[in-house]
Amino acid sequence: WTGSEWLAKETIEGPALRQPAKGSGRNLRQLAGTYDLLPALQAAGMRARLKKGLGIHYPILLRNLSVRGPLVFEDGCLIAEGLAPHSGGTEEAVLVICSSGALHIAALTNETVIVHSPATVVANLPAAIRPIIERWSDGRPAQWIGAN
Repeated sequence: WTGSEWLAKETIEGPALRQPAKGSGRNLRQLAGTYDLLPALQAAGMRARLKKGLGIHYPILLRNLSVRGPLVFEDGCLIAEGLAPHSGGTEEAVLVICSSGALHIAALTNETVIVHSPATVVANLPAAIRPIIERWSDGRPAQWIGAN
């Protein structure tokens, strides 16, 4: 925190993430129960896909995942849910990386819900992410930024 903005580089994106992945990364299922999101983000092309898909919203994802619980593996997907420091309820995010290669990202920021997913409606999102988005969306605008 600089007094006026969060520094994404001080959250989960640091020097280690900018290094090339060693091998193909660990199996997503093996990351469940840990707090270590780095191996999943270092997997081939993951960081580039996130940056390209989210564009200007990428730093928001990083900031909003900087405080998170243990990773969960459910229905073939690794799920990271978190929030910005001291900002629970106002600045939150969920990242879902599926074994199929699908990425689903949602963030609550500035009273807006941002969704990036190959799904185009909440009903087609992975089951684990739907209640989170529905809770955040209560009275808030949602912005679907699509997926490439």
